[in-house]
Amino acid sequence: GSVDLGYTTADATNNNDAAGGGYGQITVNAGGTFIANVINVGGVTKLSANNIITLNGGTLIVSNTIAGPDKMIDTLSMSDATLTLFVNGANSTPYVYTTNLLTGGSVNTIDIASLTGVSSYPAQIPLIAYGSAAPNFVVTLPSGLYGYILNNTANNTIDVVVDTTPPASVVWSGTQDGNWDHSTKNWNGGTAAFADGDFVTLD
Repeated sequence: GSVDLGYTTADATNNNDAAGGGYGQITVNAGGTFIANVINVGGVTKLSANNIITLNGGTLIVSNTIAGPDKMIDTLSMSDATLTLFVNGANSTPYVYTTNLLTGGSVNTIDIASLTGVSSYPAQIPLIAYGSAAPNFVVTLPSGLYGYILNNTANNTIDVVVDTTPPASVVWSGTQDGNWDHSTKNWNGGTAAFADGDFVTLD
């Protein structure tokens, strides 16, 4: 159902929670799974601090959203973990809001369990809004869809770019010069340029 972290009702002059005395924290370790419809943060007055979600090899499945722009999770920390989201492409706002996004370990997965509301492809959809981040993610998508994770530093969001066309496989040849960009045909013997999401080989 609904989970509330750091729920406060006191005003700023009568709030003991802002100093860290009251907060909500979720920790999911390896082999564990935490499932919620929505995770809210801050309650009525949104004055609590130190609200944290830590995934140490565990899985967090959220049907709707985590926190919001008016009160973010202080830290979302993932290490070899999975975050499962249900995404509507018609929604222009992120599904997770965190002040600090930390990713460690070998690989962290954003699993898109379902994707609806996309009218045209390719589509770029914001997933996580952050204040600061050092992202390390791969994405899994429903059958028939292909994509990759993009750190959208202009908007401070982690986005997923989704398409119905499989990415190309390209082999570096350096036919024209040494530039790896989006326009120079330095791939497949000088016949192809690189596009985001392509599978690349440097032989």
